[in-house]
Amino acid sequence: MRQGGPQVLIGAELVPEKAIAMAAGDHFRTWLTVDGALVEGSEGMDEYQDTACFLAGHRLAATGRRRRFRIDRFPIGLGAYETEPAHPVPCRLKAGSTVRLESEVSNSILLDPGLYLDYLGVRIVGAGVGDQVFPLRRPDVAIDWPGRGRISVDLSSLLGPGGPANRARPASSSPCVVNQPILPAVSVRWPRGRPWRP
Repeated sequence: MRQGGPQVLIGAELVPEKAIAMAAGDHFRTWLTVDGALVEGSEGMDEYQDTACFLAGHRLAATGRRRRFRIDRFPIGLGAYETEPAHPVPCRLKAGSTVRLESEVSNSILLDPGLYLDYLGVRIVGAGVGDQVFPLRRPDVAIDWPGRGRISVDLSSLLGPGGPANRARPASSSPCVVNQPILPAVSVRWPRGRPWRP
């Protein structure tokens, strides 16, 4: 793809907002497009050869590489399951470019567009974005469903100059963890000598 404009490294990862099970035989195919044209080298494929539960915040699929997920490659009991990170690829962007994450999924839960939005978020890799996960159910993220199991996410609103991915955060702030409730600190005192009863 030879378009005018600056060259930016971009990759994308699909990250569950809630725990989700992937069955043996399920797969995700992902790729990026700029103004409707495929970004060369952005194709990603995640094939699940074993059934596994992916916890919230742990990578489920990503662009720029092909991987077969097998449980026996992970040390048992040493952390949550997740696939390998995205490999960002160079994209030439010009003013007004439309960047889309296209995906094709075979998981029975995620075939429903409403559940796809409810369960997943996108993490943009590269482009100086940081480590933020943007829920797909956000009102400023445009989603299209070209067909059963096909989802197209417009990343332009997140990448644009005023988009949340490019808004400056205070230097003291840490990367945002999306969809986590913020609770006030609560201090509970239990009288001495009284047994605790639920």
